[in-house]
Amino acid sequence: MLAGLRGYDPAVVVVAALAVAGAVVGVRFVWMFPVAYGTRLLARSREDTAPRSWREPLVVSWAGMRGVVSLAAAFALPLTVRSGAPFPQRDLLLFLTFVIIGVTLVGQGVTMPALIRRLAIPGPDPTTDALQEASAQQQAASAALERLEALLRSERVPPGVAEQLRQRAEGRTLAAWERLGSPSTGAEGFPTPSAAYRRLRREMLAAEREVLVRLRDNGRLDEEVQRRIQWELDLEEATLLRE
Repeated sequence: MLAGLRGYDPAVVVVAALAVAGAVVGVRFVWMFPVAYGTRLLARSREDTAPRSWREPLVVSWAGMRGVVSLAAAFALPLTVRSGAPFPQRDLLLFLTFVIIGVTLVGQGVTMPALIRRLAIPGPDPTTDALQEASAQQQAASAALERLEALLRSERVPPGVAEQLRQRAEGRTLAAWERLGSPSTGAEGFPTPSAAYRRLRREMLAAEREVLVRLRDNGRLDEEVQRRIQWELDLEEATLLRE
């Protein structure tokens, strides 16, 4: 690649590299700030569409790193054109691609942590996130319960199934609201209902696993069947850990 640049004036190569790198970095600034603030004008009903300060669009603008994709696109250029002549300025394009990767991936990437610290970008607010989650969970659970009631009016289900479904939907909503307070402790030091349910249910699952292992070891349960039941228990426990 560098050998192919011998026919170029070094000053021209340097100016081209600086111009292309500057354009790649500058265009992202020109694009991100109007987009960041323009979305507020296009969606007036959304209060959280605009950035909290100019610092956020600045960091996003500085995060325009280029890497493997740019390099792959440059090397995908053919060596020759249809006539068999060398592809025009291919070595120069490869060199400019390496310059852009060096400026953005190395230069911007290395300085990104320092820029964030310098601008004192605040992290996400856990309380706000928990409030949004609880509100969304409540709206989603309400829609789920409405759909359930509509289905129950048109079809029959086994006894107890409908009540279990209602408790499941309501439980997810209660768990989300509980996270706005203490994560695992309610009034007077007692655990919250969802925390107590998760802990006790995990103990029950552990007891079920012990029985399955004992039955397998005694030859009373096929190992394939044991694995299938174990998978169902693991899936339920993973669900409990996410709530």
